Amino acid sequence: MISPHQAAYDDFIHYLGSNDALFGDLAQREHVVDLASRRFSQIREEIRRRVDAMTKAGEGLDEARIQSLQTQIINDHALRISSSGFARNMDEAHEEAIRTLYTALINEGISAVFEKLPLTEEDRASLRRIIVLLLTRDEFAAGSSGVVVAGF
Repeated sequence: MISPHQAAYDDFIHYLGSNDALFGDLAQREHVVDLASRRFSQIREEIRRRVDAMTKAGEGLDEARIQSLQTQIINDHALRISSSGFARNMDEAHEEAIRTLYTALINEGISAVFEKLPLTEEDRASLRRIIVLLLTRDEFAAGSSGVVVAGF
C-alpha cells in the first residue's frame, strides 16, 4: 500500500510533467488586466503630477511639451524594466508568445486608463512593451507576489 505522502508526491510529480498550467486561462487573463491597470494608473498619475508641478512652477506648457513629457515618462518606465534579465525559463520566444496572446487585453487597459490622453502609436507600443516585460522579466511590480511550491 502506498502512503498518503507518497501518493501526494506522485500526483504532484505527474502534474509537473503534464505541462498543464498552474493557473488557468481566466486567472492568467485577470492577472494581466490587473497588472496593466495598476501600472498604467501609476504612469498616468506620474504624468499628471509632473504636469501639475510644471504648471505650479510657471512653466509654459503646450500640447507638444506635454506630449514630450508623457513619452519620456513612458519610455523611462520601459527602460527601467527592460534592464532586468529574463525570469527563469523565459526567453525572447516566450516574450513574443506573451505579446501575441495578450496584446488585445493590454490595448483595452491602455484605452481604459489613459482614456482621451493623446498617445502616439510609439507611446502605445511602449506601454504594451512594459506589460510584456513585467510578465517575462525578473521584475516584480509593487504590491505583487510570487508562488512558492514547497514540501516533500
